[in-house]
Amino acid sequence: MRLNFSYTIYFFSVLLSACDSDPKNQEDSIIADKSFYFYDSTEISLPYLIDSIIPLETTSTNFLSENIIVKSTPAYFIIYDEDIRDGIYQFDKDGSYITRLVEIGEGPEQIPNIYDFTLSGDTLEILSSTGSNSEIIQFSIAQKKIFNKIKLDLTGFSFEKFGKDYLIYSSYNYPIVKYRLLLLDSLGNQ
Repeated sequence: MRLNFSYTIYFFSVLLSACDSDPKNQEDSIIADKSFYFYDSTEISLPYLIDSIIPLETTSTNFLSENIIVKSTPAYFIIYDEDIRDGIYQFDKDGSYITRLVEIGEGPEQIPNIYDFTLSGDTLEILSSTGSNSEIIQFSIAQKKIFNKIKLDLTGFSFEKFGKDYLIYSSYNYPIVKYRLLLLDSLGNQ
């Protein structure tokens, strides 16, 4: 009985000391939660300056992890989560959630998977691969629909727009690929 009384006294003393903080300090701790932490203890010097942090609005349909690809325009952010892989999201410059532009799936206006994407004006260009077939899917952000698909004769993992052409990264691991990096025209031809 004496042991339970000691635990009770200890529990209440911890509880009372935890409630002893000033509300102004609690606001400071919220700001501290937005700090950047590095796993390595060495100092990292980058040529970039973090000017501001924009928290992104979270809803029940747009949970994001830490592994994201972000593309930016003057009006909004386009974000793809490489861990969750359920779609490409659009946020305004204040971080407010606008919509899920592209959804992963097998239905109409859905894309089977996403390996990479790029922005070309109001067009979202998405590299999607199924098996040994890849395609670049062109999606209108304004109209929120797919308007063109460019079939590729290779398996692509990443790409970038190079003028009107595409620079596609593939892999030596596939027997159908002769080069790791290919320059394709706007129709997908070498």
